[in-house]
Amino acid sequence: MPFPLTDNKKITVQAKSLPADYCMPALQAASDHYNLGIVTSGDRCTITPIEAFEYHAGYVSMIPPLYLHRTMSLSKEPYSGYLIKFMPEVAAPFIEHGGREIFDELYEKKIHKFEPETTEAVIGIFREMYIEYRKDKPYTEQILQGMLFRLLDMIWENRISGERKTFETPLKEPVIQAITIINQQYSEEIGLKYVSDKIGIADAYLSRLFKKQMHKTFSDYLLEVRLEHSKQLLITTNKSIMEIAGETGFCNGDYLSACFKKHEGITPTCFRRLGSPLLFC
Repeated sequence: MPFPLTDNKKITVQAKSLPADYCMPALQAASDHYNLGIVTSGDRCTITPIEAFEYHAGYVSMIPPLYLHRTMSLSKEPYSGYLIKFMPEVAAPFIEHGGREIFDELYEKKIHKFEPETTEAVIGIFREMYIEYRKDKPYTEQILQGMLFRLLDMIWENRISGERKTFETPLKEPVIQAITIINQQYSEEIGLKYVSDKIGIADAYLSRLFKKQMHKTFSDYLLEVRLEHSKQLLITTNKSIMEIAGETGFCNGDYLSACFKKHEGITPTCFRRLGSPLLFC
C-alpha cells in the first residue's frame, strides 16, 4: 500500500522506538518521498519481491519512492533509530550540484555502514536534525535541507555498502509472508502446516512455491534461521546449549548440537570457543 508524506511537510524527522518483534503488517511503498534512516539499536531485515538485506546498529538504510518492501526483526534486541522522509524537491539542489549519479547510487545500494568514528558522527547528524525538526520554526525546513545535504555528503564519502541478496525471480506474496512468519516466530513450535494455515493457503502449494522460488525447502530455510540465531547467542552470551536450544526453536540441546555439527562441521561448543583466541577446540 503506497503512503504519502503527511501534514503538508516537505521533510520530516522521526525518532523511532519499537518492540524487538515489530514487523510491518504488509508490503508498503512511499508514494511521493524518499526514506533515509539509521538504526541505533536492534537488528532488522527488509524483504521485497526482488531482494532482501539486513541492517544493524549503526547502519543507514535508504529507500526510494514506490519501492515495495516489508521490514522485520532479526533479533530480540529492541529497535530504535531515526527516520528522515523528504520530498524529491528537497534534494533537487543536492542533485544539481552534487550530481544525479551520486544520489541515485546511494539509493540503489540501499544499505550503508561505516567505521566506528564515522558511525557516531552520522548518528549525531540524525539526532541534530530530529532536535531541529521539533523546534518547528517557520524556516525549519530550510535548516533541515542544509543538514540533509551534509548528511548525504558524509554518507557518500564514508560509506561501506552492505550486502543484498537478489532473488532470481520476484517472490510471490505467500513466500514473503512465510519468510516473515519464520523470522518472527522461529523460536516457537512452527512448521509448514502452521505457516500455510496462517497465510490461508494449502501447505502442499506453499511447499512447492517456496522451494521453487527460494531453491530450498521450507524446513531447510527454517533450520537456517534457527542456526543463525543460535550462532549469535553462542558468541554474544554465556547461555548454555540447552538454554540456547530453547530460545531458538530446537527441542533440546542434543538436537541443536546434532544439527549444528551436521551443517556447520563443528559443535556449538567449538564454535563458541573459536570466538576467543585463547580457547581452542
